[in-house]
Amino acid sequence: IAWVLETYPKQMGELFCNLLEIQPIFNISKLAREKQNIDISFYLGETIIFIENKVKSIAYKEQLEEYSSLYTEKAKKCILLSLKKSTFNVNEVAGWEYLEYGKLLEQFKIICSQNGICQYNKYLIEDYIKFMNILLEDLIPLFDIEKIQISNLYQKDTLENQLLNELA
Repeated sequence: IAWVLETYPKQMGELFCNLLEIQPIFNISKLAREKQNIDISFYLGETIIFIENKVKSIAYKEQLEEYSSLYTEKAKKCILLSLKKSTFNVNEVAGWEYLEYGKLLEQFKIICSQNGICQYNKYLIEDYIKFMNILLEDLIPLFDIEKIQISNLYQKDTLENQLLNELA
């Protein structure tokens, strides 16, 4: 995701300006990964954007509250990107909004459809879209993500690995 943000800053900036209803700046800057445990952060003008990307687990309220307190900047927007909705209302945590993976993947498809995109980049993004769709449509509906940690699917002698083997 960070690579796409960096490689296609105008297109991704447009997505986040529209999603977060902020002034259309469309210029991503100061992109960072894993800074103070925040998965992705970047600026759109004077607004700092945080993305907490939950693929291997689900978010919990205390984690989002802790991340909110890390930066005291006035113009701050926080996004929870997750395969499955949380057990709590994300919008109740100050400054946080939920982004469905499907919306992000739709933006990636738009980038792939544009003229002038490097063929290699297009293949990389399309592979990512396919992989995430398999998780979203085929794997996640088969088990309770609140009880099963996706990160354990390939770890031997775990319940998750046993479930994966049963699917094969």
